[in-house]
Amino acid sequence: MPNPICYLCGQPIVGAKASGDHVVPQQMISRAQPRARGYDYAGKIHTHEICNNRFGPEGYLRTAVNILSILFDQDAYIEYQHAAKPDVRLMVLDVSKFDYLSDRDKAFFKLIDGRDLPIGTLPSLEFFADKERTNPGRDALHVALSVVTKSAAALLVTRYLYAVPKHWRVFATAYWDETGAFDIDSVAGTSVPFDDGVKAWIDRAGDDAWQVAYRYGKLVVLMAFSFSDDNVFPQIRAAFGDMEIHEFSGAALNDLLVQGWTTHS
Repeated sequence: MPNPICYLCGQPIVGAKASGDHVVPQQMISRAQPRARGYDYAGKIHTHEICNNRFGPEGYLRTAVNILSILFDQDAYIEYQHAAKPDVRLMVLDVSKFDYLSDRDKAFFKLIDGRDLPIGTLPSLEFFADKERTNPGRDALHVALSVVTKSAAALLVTRYLYAVPKHWRVFATAYWDETGAFDIDSVAGTSVPFDDGVKAWIDRAGDDAWQVAYRYGKLVVLMAFSFSDDNVFPQIRAAFGDMEIHEFSGAALNDLLVQGWTTHS
């Protein structure tokens, strides 16, 4: 019997400790598992233990989605150009909205807590000289996209492909469904939820392509997986319209941790 293949790195699990990774991350599920009436259960998928533990963004999923929900409210922050250096943009966040964040969360998303800084520190360019430029909305979105893509890929492997592809190419766009009016069931057919507000819809889009819609609470991610060498971006742009498109291409899903996402506006 052949050795199982790790879906994250694409290599056989030989002589290494295997790990069963939840297809739908536990961070997304609040109900008791594995099975409950009215809910789907996606089970686990083979990984190397080191690969499973390496995918750090998964641990920040809830924080990322909370940040997105806060930034959806334009009253929660002020964004402006620095007076002395216009190419520097500052985003000042309503600290009361972020009190739940741990020091670890703040460090991961590169958020600076300025409550205890002397008056006049933040307007100073010298203070930011050794700080890495960041965009909390973009970073939170890319974390959420990476975790959702990882789960969608695991669903594809376990339920449709039955093998780990040699190369991954993913196009994704996200929609914040504040009112719950984005009804994918009416378009893609009824899908059984993994938990309240956690659902996935998967459909073949061609010989070497699949389309996936994934809901996690108010975050809806639309994805296209292409396993051909063809230039499919024009079709993707036509399908997604004027929405911002995020692209990942790599030999393994673990490459997401290094390469990240390329954004097409």
